[in-house]
Amino acid sequence: MQADEEIGKVAQATPTAVAKALECFMIALVSKGSLAAKEQNSKRVTATHLKKALLADPQFDFLKEICENVADDAGKRPKAKGDKGGSEESDIEEETGGPAKKAKKGGGKKRKTGDDSD
Repeated sequence: MQADEEIGKVAQATPTAVAKALECFMIALVSKGSLAAKEQNSKRVTATHLKKALLADPQFDFLKEICENVADDAGKRPKAKGDKGGSEESDIEEETGGPAKKAKKGGGKKRKTGDDSD
């Protein structure tokens, strides 16, 4: 805002207000997108789900022109050889190039050993 020559001085609270408005907008958009994903029994929110949410709500009419560029099947990938239904583990295998490993739970800070010579 301050870099734009057409805008004069910006009050100190203005960037905070704009950030909060953007946060509220994103919460509404992603919430509606997640509902669209749940309707399709999907575990991931894709651009297609967000598009569906935007087109369904008149509040987001100002974004319709942008949404038209998003393909309706953007979230669907062609199945790879040996893919048996797109489970999360097979998705991880495709991304990492190896078998999926389960993440360990209970992370946190490392405990100090008996050596206090720091």
